[in-house]
Amino acid sequence: MSKIPEMGWAQRFFRMSPDMLGILDLDWRLKQVNPAWERALGLPLDQIPGRALIELSHPDDRTRFGAVADELADGREVVGFELRLSTAEGGWRTVLWSASASAEEQLIYAIGRDITDRKQAEQLLEEKSRLVALSNAELSRFASIVSHDLQAPVRKIMLFAERLRALYGDQLPPGAQEYLTRIYGSSERVHGLIGDLLSYSRAAANPITFQPVELGVVARQVLSDLEEVIHEKGAQVTVGPLPTLDSSRTLMHQLLQNLIGNALKFHKRDEPPRVEVDAEWDTRVARITVRDHGIGLDERYAPRIFGIFQRLHRPEEYGGNGVGLAICARIAERHGGLITVRSQPGEGARFQVVLPIHQPIPGEPSAL
Repeated sequence: MSKIPEMGWAQRFFRMSPDMLGILDLDWRLKQVNPAWERALGLPLDQIPGRALIELSHPDDRTRFGAVADELADGREVVGFELRLSTAEGGWRTVLWSASASAEEQLIYAIGRDITDRKQAEQLLEEKSRLVALSNAELSRFASIVSHDLQAPVRKIMLFAERLRALYGDQLPPGAQEYLTRIYGSSERVHGLIGDLLSYSRAAANPITFQPVELGVVARQVLSDLEEVIHEKGAQVTVGPLPTLDSSRTLMHQLLQNLIGNALKFHKRDEPPRVEVDAEWDTRVARITVRDHGIGLDERYAPRIFGIFQRLHRPEEYGGNGVGLAICARIAERHGGLITVRSQPGEGARFQVVLPIHQPIPGEPSAL
């Protein structure tokens, strides 16, 4: 075994380190630094020793030196304090420091990691989160306006159109009867669209109180709600074992109802629908699958179907407003999960929703 040289190896590691290494006196004046300082700050390496670290620091950060000095004087190692250091271009780099002092040598040994890019990414994420929260608040307000200011007039149009048809339909000329039928049909579609918009806004914006939800129980309720459609179409729907996961019962009901309802809708004209719901899961992740044997789709259009009001077929061919799968996508997203589809034209579709079994504690990474 080769012998490690007694001299020079420490200096070699000192120079190679990607982190900023510094040896300072007890007045925070730099005595020796490694090349990482020049890479981070753009200052010539020979111009840094002799300067006080406090002079390189942002004015708002200089008050931190007193508390750090007190801890070092007590013989403690100080870990994880941030300082913004000036650069040659006049900017600032945020550096995360750890330091310890040697009373015998009257020196401070410090190591700093440039976290500027990470801090900027965190700030960008915070800003995006703020904008998302603002957008969600606007969406909630919009939903409230839709609920109160649009639904009532549309319901009245439908009510009066139906009354006209019931009371005076026989007295109207054929052309007027047709117009009345169109008025009622259009109002009915608008009423359905408003309902879909409200469902979408709730799925996207309402706060979630996470609690254990038995998906098997939810699935049975969904099948009960869809019983009339299943009977009318002569459909066969089978549901395998499903997990319990952290969610909202209402959102899981929306998710399964939209996926199963979608499978029942897009069946082949000459075959009754066949739908299979099952899942695989472990202690971390659940994969819920809804498979049909219907008309299928070209996977090139897969991203499109999860957008709101996106349709691949004309309304007269298959009903709906193109909102159901968008709701599913928003629900999966709000759980920290995702939804995918595998399909070929004429060969049915297989939708899979991947969700965490347990929602992470704030600050912890997601299971996905």
